[in-house]
Amino acid sequence: MARILSIAAALLIGSLIIGGAWLYAQPNQWKVEHQATIKAPAEAIFAQLNSLKNSPNWSAWNKAFLPTLESRHGGPDSGVGATEYWTLDGNSGSTTIMKSVPNERIEYKVVSSDGYFVADGFYALTKTETGTKVQWVYKGDSGDNLILKLYMAGALPEINKGNEWSLNNLKRLMEKAANH
Repeated sequence: MARILSIAAALLIGSLIIGGAWLYAQPNQWKVEHQATIKAPAEAIFAQLNSLKNSPNWSAWNKAFLPTLESRHGGPDSGVGATEYWTLDGNSGSTTIMKSVPNERIEYKVVSSDGYFVADGFYALTKTETGTKVQWVYKGDSGDNLILKLYMAGALPEINKGNEWSLNNLKRLMEKAANH
């Protein structure tokens, strides 16, 4: 019996070492990127993206998809300094617009209230012959933090799926509005 317990303990310790080594070997930087060409003017799309209060209209990151999400807004209604303070499943933080170039680019920062998680994102708008190309990039750096790397390994597929859905929904809503 002692031999079986020793083997089980060795397998468990070996698995933990291998798992830790795998996590450590994962890239520190992570990035989610999507783009779509929307048949709508850049001005209309920019107005929708430049106010965090509009996010529930088009984004998957809202109370309909995340029932435990609570949020409130601070700062200006739109542009630089506009902030959404949020809590979700015991986590809290803020999203703040850091840079806003009319009809071209919006940069934002997401920070957990304890400063443990920090990410940056941007929307780049480019006028095309058929509408506006919207590029959405969301990225961060886990450093050598194995716990944050483990968290991001699980969260990235959901972030990717949510951002893709959100951009497709923004496209649908903006094209519907442009056709009326």
